[in-house]
Amino acid sequence: MRLAFLVLLCLPVCSAYPLSGTAKQEDSNRDLAQQYLENYYNLKTDVKQFRRKESNLIVKKIRRMQKFLGLAATGKLDSDTLEVMRKPRCGVPDVEHGDFYPFDGSGHSLAHAYPPGPGLYGDIHFDDDEKWTEDASGTNLFLVAAHELGHSLGLFHSANTEALMYPLYNSFTELVRFRLSQDDVNGIQSLYGPPPASTEEPLVPTISIPSGSGTPTKCDPALSFDAISTLRGEYLFFKDRYFWRRSHWNSEPEFHLISAFWPSLPSYLDAAYEANSRDTVFIFKGNEFWAIRGNEVQAGYPRGIHTLGFPPTIRKIDAAVSDKEKKKTYFFVEDKYWRFDEYSQSLEQGFPRLIADDFPGVEPKVDAVLQAFGKKTLISLSVQESPGIFMISK
Repeated sequence: MRLAFLVLLCLPVCSAYPLSGTAKQEDSNRDLAQQYLENYYNLKTDVKQFRRKESNLIVKKIRRMQKFLGLAATGKLDSDTLEVMRKPRCGVPDVEHGDFYPFDGSGHSLAHAYPPGPGLYGDIHFDDDEKWTEDASGTNLFLVAAHELGHSLGLFHSANTEALMYPLYNSFTELVRFRLSQDDVNGIQSLYGPPPASTEEPLVPTISIPSGSGTPTKCDPALSFDAISTLRGEYLFFKDRYFWRRSHWNSEPEFHLISAFWPSLPSYLDAAYEANSRDTVFIFKGNEFWAIRGNEVQAGYPRGIHTLGFPPTIRKIDAAVSDKEKKKTYFFVEDKYWRFDEYSQSLEQGFPRLIADDFPGVEPKVDAVLQAFGKKTLISLSVQESPGIFMISK
């Protein structure tokens, strides 16, 4: 009994001994991974569960990082994953994001860039602590600048390890033989179109930046919108590949590429509306729709519009708006409209009805609908008439 007492008495003392070298290394690895996931995979800085092995959130973030960078998606901090985390890389996160990040000294985040837009958007920042060189003896300025220019033009990171837009820095010993991968070419041409015919292969694709004639102008008297929606107190006006962002605290609307905020969304949208109770904006094009929260497209989308209950004959939605008080959403198609109950998640009986019967003065077809100041504002465009704005109470 005395021996057992001595052993029990010793346990608290033994547990207070300093951490071994292995334990310190494990702590260092966890700290590295925590910082990496915060910087590049949108892990919230207030997450305190990283040291808990059962943390599903951390495992999901690690798997997402591994999958994106071409590693085995184990969710574990294996040697290959830690090796990649220690490599120099671009400072732009690998998921939807545009915030400014301070640099962290030589050998980590090399540079970062903002997507196209006014003000600082389109700017590129380089870390002055790096050893910038014209060859492979240091950090090659050409390779990093070309990568960041891709961001300034609207490209996001690629999971293709051969692509210039792959987030990890790769040093080429023979820069004169450097060529963009087809993945990079496809990405830039999806935004700006193919280059003009040429007999010589360019080092980078020739890009035609949209001119004033190809970019919508907010003061154009003939302007009609593809879709309009609110988003957490702001107004979004979509047109072609762009959208205006109007907030209560900024009298001047911001102008952006849709792909700069939601790279997986299509352009030339049909309709959009915000379901306030779900903190979600639904985006429609053709017979599909997407769900976004902030600047993240939700998993499981796009879905078919017929999952909402529309008959097979309906191929697209012209406009949509949700009444946040009554939790009713109105869908406009040609000369008719449907009403959707957000509580039951189903179309109501007795619809469709004619737009002309219930919305006097509004002729089909409706381009976009916005609820503001307790009313719904319908922006209508028909073949015979110019765009018009109608204030109605319904």
